[in-house]
Amino acid sequence: MLSVWAESDDICCLLPMHPMIQGRQGVTDVFTNLFSQGHGVQLSITHLGWIETDDIAIHQVEEAVLAPPSDSPPPPPFYGTNIYRKDKTGWRLVVHQNAPSPPPP
Repeated sequence: MLSVWAESDDICCLLPMHPMIQGRQGVTDVFTNLFSQGHGVQLSITHLGWIETDDIAIHQVEEAVLAPPSDSPPPPPFYGTNIYRKDKTGWRLVVHQNAPSPPPP
């Protein structure tokens, strides 16, 4: 997961119920912690839309959990925005933000 992130300190990640995570070390720490829990999660990612210029791409996605780590039913999907910047190595993630689905009416 960390290989998609830009090698820069001007990156950030916004996760539900977490303060904003800024910088390469902060992003590394949070994803290392998330993935070290031993609860594998399979996600289905659906692209809802995107905007792309020569060096910036913004993707709006729906992230659905396919197999929750327990016998509980899958949670509602999350909606995410990923912003990529093109550098000499290719497209790299600079901002990830996600939020849970709104509650049913």
